[in-house]
Amino acid sequence: MARLVAAAALLLTGACATTPTENFAPPNGAEALPDVPESAWMTIGWIATDGIDLMSPDATFIRASIESWSLAQKHGTLDGGYPGFAHAMRDAIYSPASFTDADNEVWVGSGYYKLLSITDRADGVTEAWYCSYTNLVGNTQTETGRSDRGTYSIGHGRPNGMSWAWTYRRGPDEDGTATSPPGNQKGPNRAPAADVFGSWTVQEVIPLAERTPEHIEACRGQAPGTPDGWPPETVYSDDPPIAARPDPGWPSTN
Repeated sequence: MARLVAAAALLLTGACATTPTENFAPPNGAEALPDVPESAWMTIGWIATDGIDLMSPDATFIRASIESWSLAQKHGTLDGGYPGFAHAMRDAIYSPASFTDADNEVWVGSGYYKLLSITDRADGVTEAWYCSYTNLVGNTQTETGRSDRGTYSIGHGRPNGMSWAWTYRRGPDEDGTATSPPGNQKGPNRAPAADVFGSWTVQEVIPLAERTPEHIEACRGQAPGTPDGWPPETVYSDDPPIAARPDPGWPSTN
């Protein structure tokens, strides 16, 4: 128990976080929980394996799509993603059951993704595999923001990065105009200020069940900054984790 309390204190006091970020916008649901401090609003960090450039147009599309998908799942609609996401999903195959419509939930802390590979297939579709890490992500989903065990439920120390795949096509828009996503997308904001999808389209959200043992092993690990001794079970606290700066984040103008 002492180890659990010490590790939680490290996270909640920001020992594993960088300087709080500038804020593009509050997360949806913050209006229902106005006491959630801005320093805790959730941020996203990305890690690239060797040979992958996070500043490339492909990485822009992948980052914006995957971050938007998480928001869309939370809000129960594709319109809950970044500007242009619903249009980029116009040809996509996905399960509507993925949507939770949990607008009353507020996410806090720092979530991380690792981009494992980007592969052009023979059918003209590009397939990207990535990992997700939620060791340092917390949330609350009650009207008052409280539960019997604490306001926030916060990640865990289990080395359980999950692997997923995302496919897309680099093609023209419906009017025949072809536009690539912008490259060099980095900055202090949590989200892009404008549409960064270009004319490309998401093709399929590949479910967790299709991952291979190689994907599972490649994703094994924890989010950067996870404190030593972070307990394997979910932590509950009345204090939210301090979010790290988005990495690479998004510029103030696109």
